[in-house]
Amino acid sequence: MPEESKLTPEVKAYIGRKGPVRHVEVSRRDILRFAVSTGDTNPLYRDDAYAKQTPYGGIIAPPFFTCALAIEEEDIEDLEASGLGKKMGLRMEVPVRGMPGAIAVGREYTYGEPIRPGDVIAIQERIANIFEKQGRLGPMIFIVSEFTYTNQSGEVVQTETSTMIRHK
Repeated sequence: MPEESKLTPEVKAYIGRKGPVRHVEVSRRDILRFAVSTGDTNPLYRDDAYAKQTPYGGIIAPPFFTCALAIEEEDIEDLEASGLGKKMGLRMEVPVRGMPGAIAVGREYTYGEPIRPGDVIAIQERIANIFEKQGRLGPMIFIVSEFTYTNQSGEVVQTETSTMIRHK
């Protein structure tokens, strides 16, 4: 006997919903720290003298730098059994009852203006789609989020489409 759908009207109502806008100020140290932690030795992210000679005219952040901006720190006691936190974005608050597991399945990025030291980046998430598929272990709910990152001048520095599966 097939399981009852977890894609309830309450869950579907989240499609199109936007999360709060978060603002994060970027420092040169943040950029350097990210480059060091990812093993990126490109002098464009580390060396002022070199970066000034490039078309960018100064240090910029590496392409995936925004992944470090999107997550707020929280106490381990506040995490769900799946390891997800309440401050990890609106998608974690979609009420999919009986599906405590979560798997991140993909991200697509589009890049705009470079991120520079001193930028204040505004981050907003929107639930783009929610759909259900049957898997070997039963129903799976796919939650597709779109993140928009803009700088203090209103220029888009990056967009990200992220898909997560909630499961039993």
